Amino acid sequence: MSLSDVSETALFTLFCHALDAKSKQPILNDQTAVETIRLITESFTEQDNKMHKQLLKGRIDNIVVVHIALRARYYDEQVLEFVQQHPDAVIINIACGMDNRFERVDNGQLLFYDLDLPEMIAIKKERFPEQERYKQIGQSVFEPSWMEQIPKDRKVLLLAEGLFMYCQKEDIQQLLLNLQEQFPGCEFAFELFNQFWTRGWRKPILKVILHRKLKFGKNAGMTFGLRHGKDIEKWAPGFEFIKEWTYFDTNHKKIGLYRVLGKLPLLRRTLWTVHYRLNKLSK
Repeated sequence: MSLSDVSETALFTLFCHALDAKSKQPILNDQTAVETIRLITESFTEQDNKMHKQLLKGRIDNIVVVHIALRARYYDEQVLEFVQQHPDAVIINIACGMDNRFERVDNGQLLFYDLDLPEMIAIKKERFPEQERYKQIGQSVFEPSWMEQIPKDRKVLLLAEGLFMYCQKEDIQQLLLNLQEQFPGCEFAFELFNQFWTRGWRKPILKVILHRKLKFGKNAGMTFGLRHGKDIEKWAPGFEFIKEWTYFDTNHKKIGLYRVLGKLPLLRRTLWTVHYRLNKLSK
């Protein structure tokens, strides 16, 4: 198993799902993640990788496991809400990693696409083979040719957990413009990082957290952030803010004393999700 530093973060997410599933009163209860971890453990032991060693020992802060489980459950809920209105919708899971969201949300009618870099999709296909309504695309989301594989006669919902903070603003802007052109009226739920932590004296602190504590590779640095969820409305006409969500909104008991931090606006929106509609441009 050979992955880039950014793709490695998907394995971190997978282990969090598994640890949640093994906990008392799990939030997401992704038992498939537990089995997937069992199957890939052998390849982990053959490599000298700091993150792999940490994951195999289960050394992940519980609050991080809780956050990722709550986040995944929220994105599942967005799919379920969307397909209630549009049962045969197209769902595009960007930077999917080893997540098995299709199994959790399938209503028997939707068309589901997992999209990730070729290295990740090659591994995923061994564990989750394609089906009639479940497809995998091994390509960068910023290479617009992948959009040619998506039907244009259905409603479209896109999801992006834990991706854009590792990307460049210009790439994200162009992606949204391309989606607006190809799938006018589509909806997109994606996670944002607060730009306060990516600038000035805060950058070294962020680096310590990512690379020393979480053992992320040096190329998995968070570079893109925003201060407010509605900022994207200013990027182009037709970008419509619908809502936003932070895991503090759940008030889940597993958040514990950390819920106090949710009362501080800056900390409440360190990592949070926004939901947009990319409306057709009027001519």
